[in-house]
Amino acid sequence: MRLGQRTATFGSLGVNSKAGRAGQPRLQAYGEVQAEGRLVGYNATLQGGLLNHRNPYVLPASAIRRTIVVTSTGTVGLGYAGLRLEALPTWISPEFTGSRTHRWNTLGILVAF
Repeated sequence: MRLGQRTATFGSLGVNSKAGRAGQPRLQAYGEVQAEGRLVGYNATLQGGLLNHRNPYVLPASAIRRTIVVTSTGTVGLGYAGLRLEALPTWISPEFTGSRTHRWNTLGILVAF
């Protein structure tokens, strides 16, 4: 879901050059929320490879969580002319029994030239 003032999503691939911005507002401010669900059948990172069964650092299949939730809790963007700043906090649910949730932030600077 996206709210705010921004150029059309399919009108450009991010920020526009000066020629591409003609007739559009110079200021863009918006927020965006995304949620994603994943179903996991086999996680080779945690369960080991298909051909290597002697790795002591793997988890049994019973310890793997089969449903994972990932949310990008809100992209906040502010753009002016050919410059855009974005911040995106992300959260992911535990991937195996005994693990914790993880959160991280991404900062982006987009420049059109």
